[in-house]
Amino acid sequence: MKPLKSITFAILLLAYATCAAQEIRLDGIKDNFSKKNWLKVSGGVSASGTCYYTNGTSYNTDKASYFLNGNVNFRICNLVNLPFSIHLTNTGSNYKYPTLPNRFSLHPSYKWATAHIGDVSMTFSPYTLSGHQFTGAGVELTPGKFKIAAMFGRMQRAVEYTPENDIVQAAYKRMGCGAMFGYEADRFRVNTSLFTAQDDETSLQWQPDSLGIRPQENLCANLELSVKVIKNLRLYGEYAISLMKPDTRADSLSSIHHYNAYKVGVDYTFLKNTIGISYERIDPDYQTLGAYYFNNDMENITVNFATVLFKDKLNFSANVGLQNDDVKNQKESKTHNFVGSANITYTPCQKLSLNASYTNFQTHENIKSQFDYINQYAPTENLDTLNFTQLSHNANLSIMWNIKQSDSQNQNLNVNVSYQIADDKYGSTQTPDTRSVFTNSSVSHTVSFVPSKTNLTSSVNFTQNNITDNNTYTVGPTMSVSTKFAKETLTLSASLSYNIALADKEIERNIANSRLGISYILAKKHTFALSGICQYQDRKEKSGTCNANATLSYNYNF
Repeated sequence: MKPLKSITFAILLLAYATCAAQEIRLDGIKDNFSKKNWLKVSGGVSASGTCYYTNGTSYNTDKASYFLNGNVNFRICNLVNLPFSIHLTNTGSNYKYPTLPNRFSLHPSYKWATAHIGDVSMTFSPYTLSGHQFTGAGVELTPGKFKIAAMFGRMQRAVEYTPENDIVQAAYKRMGCGAMFGYEADRFRVNTSLFTAQDDETSLQWQPDSLGIRPQENLCANLELSVKVIKNLRLYGEYAISLMKPDTRADSLSSIHHYNAYKVGVDYTFLKNTIGISYERIDPDYQTLGAYYFNNDMENITVNFATVLFKDKLNFSANVGLQNDDVKNQKESKTHNFVGSANITYTPCQKLSLNASYTNFQTHENIKSQFDYINQYAPTENLDTLNFTQLSHNANLSIMWNIKQSDSQNQNLNVNVSYQIADDKYGSTQTPDTRSVFTNSSVSHTVSFVPSKTNLTSSVNFTQNNITDNNTYTVGPTMSVSTKFAKETLTLSASLSYNIALADKEIERNIANSRLGISYILAKKHTFALSGICQYQDRKEKSGTCNANATLSYNYNF
């Protein structure tokens, strides 16, 4: 696939040219240096360590873990910014991941020029490069009405297949690069981007073809246009093409597949209303190695409407239409679905706010019930970004009511209900027979005693999960209290929760959690904290287990 390599070389030249285009005015540096503003440092760093104890099976097999995080910005002569961030941990050191949990990034900027160095992510278009993390370098230039961006780096590192590790899939080392060019005037906007990525077929000692994992190569490009025909009428459109080679070891040009994606639409604004219509078509198997997930083989025709009513107290927006699959008539049957989304926010007064939303557009989320957080034992349990869920229906309702607000006491009531239909996915692999219906709901009441700086919160949580006609329920209350002393520098907190999990109307397990915490702020910049968790689980037909951990942390803001 030699043409892709030539394009890769051209992109690298563009990245070099855009980096070389950055200029620094020495007169500005001189003026600011004379004012003794040559260097300002701001940001914060934090460090924490956690020790674990268990008399049963623990989520974390390590006896201790540490985290080091930092976000620091150096501002030189009030002209140049040098922000960088770092995230280090020993969690997951027993496994090799395509993307490391340890991350370091540097984002220097000067006026309209910004660079991204280290473990970073960029977005050009949903059809080319869209938020995929890479280890390398990128640049963004916004001189006037122009926008130029380029990147180069490792999209994923090599991971050897090991039968003992069924958590992380094998992966080839993948390198990628891309560039974007845009121009925005008063009446029109144009953006175009190019992205290519290729796996190194020699990066693995054992090639996992039997697992359906093969070295791939991809080249994709897009062109986006937006034009204001008249003051309130806007036309827009985007076209993207993706060339995919499923196996780089194949030499013939016939092994290269190409896919197309289109999106066009029109929006019209009048008074405080917006109405529009759009059409989107994505070929079967369209994908880009610059995005983690992608919905394809679909055709959407949608109408959108948004308005503001009742003196700006009510905001309503909706998007409805038809969705078809089998856009190339390759399947035995074709499905037609009514798709739509709606969102309404109503604030009749300062004390009451309501929000409701619904969508049956397919999205990908890392979905967990509130009990995953209530019963979280290790700080790393909710850091897993590999397991995503494909949602096909999602409805949410939230009510926030400020019951009382005075100089002595504040009271708030929050109600949240969500309903989701989902299909589990691991990476790009669809897990069979896992269509799930989730129902999550919670009611919480908070009382704040203003003079004593004390907050008391009580809540009840309920979750129902239906997987292939198997119903499981989790229900339980939570109580928490926090208070501040010594001019709000010392904070004490505690919470208790008890959950019951049922399956087929029988109790599967009981979980009791107790948490204690103390934190102290020194000189407004240093924060020391110590917290502990004790969790007891009593499972059906199994002896009870007790887990405990203690976390010591330090945070410095400057």
